[in-house]
Amino acid sequence: LQISGTTGTSGDVIETTVAKVSSSGGAVYITETDNLEIGTNSIISINRVDTTAAITTSSHIAIDGITSNGVVSIISGGSITQNKNISSSLSTATISLEALTNITMADGTSTSSTNGNITLKATNGAIISELINAGNANVSLTAGTTIDDIDASSLITATDLTLKSGSGVGSFANNLNTTITNLIIDSITTGGLYITETSSMGIDDLSSGISMIGDIIVNTTGDLNLTKSLT
Repeated sequence: LQISGTTGTSGDVIETTVAKVSSSGGAVYITETDNLEIGTNSIISINRVDTTAAITTSSHIAIDGITSNGVVSIISGGSITQNKNISSSLSTATISLEALTNITMADGTSTSSTNGNITLKATNGAIISELINAGNANVSLTAGTTIDDIDASSLITATDLTLKSGSGVGSFANNLNTTITNLIIDSITTGGLYITETSSMGIDDLSSGISMIGDIIVNTTGDLNLTKSLT
């Protein structure tokens, strides 16, 4: 299916059961019954996915809203910009966004599951998060450079939050805001760790201790439980 310009509308989506959609540009409104690969060299705008779907493209992706009743998997060979909300209503269904460069959530947008794990991976770039809610499941953020959120209204809600960053998490002026049970540090190569937690939480890591070059600032309104040393 070769598409030029806008495909479908928000009120009249194109229903497909195909393996691959190629587009030369414009918004794409599709209800797909299975996994879907998008092949293109232009920026793709994803407006709607109504079922379990895996969307893969070598291009930059702009997400203009995804409402799913299953797993959501978005893989971009460029960047991912989230302009509107992503959600899955199926219990324990996962949401995964992976980009070669940056993942950026716009102000006021949310990514939410129904107690399913949420994963964001920006292999060579940064993550800027806004509202991420995994219920009682877990969130994992991996960035080649920095992990930040937009402002004091941003929030990550989960049981476990796992962080891996090449250049630090949050900043002194703008901490990463969380409502979590456990903070798990995979690795932070350089830069600091700046977290504000709305309640109590534990801190753990995936090795023998948490060591980084930079400040470690964690603010909580409750208890802070360390299971490994901080250096």
